[in-house]
Amino acid sequence: MSGPTTKIFYILLLGLAVIATTDTPASATEYPANPVTYIIPFGDGGESSFAARLQQPTYKRLIGQDLIVVNKPGGGGAVVWSQMTRMPIDGYTIIGVNLPHIIL
Repeated sequence: MSGPTTKIFYILLLGLAVIATTDTPASATEYPANPVTYIIPFGDGGESSFAARLQQPTYKRLIGQDLIVVNKPGGGGAVVWSQMTRMPIDGYTIIGVNLPHIIL
């Protein structure tokens, strides 16, 4: 990896590190009690999937839980994004986005 993608990756890792080392109330430190599912709305082998899988060991080390990466391609991300409203709002499912798609 090189260029802007590398910078974004390290910014995300820094953000996770800050969150993991911040003092929080007792109830917040119990989260996450289970693995977190990280849905990538693109096929396996692309940059989004690659970056998510690079984050897995760091997440495990910092948070103490597994980060399960699931690829769900379709419609350039639109399939997953249209399903977001039906997903549980429990903090155990997160969805990746790409900046170019947001700009469009």
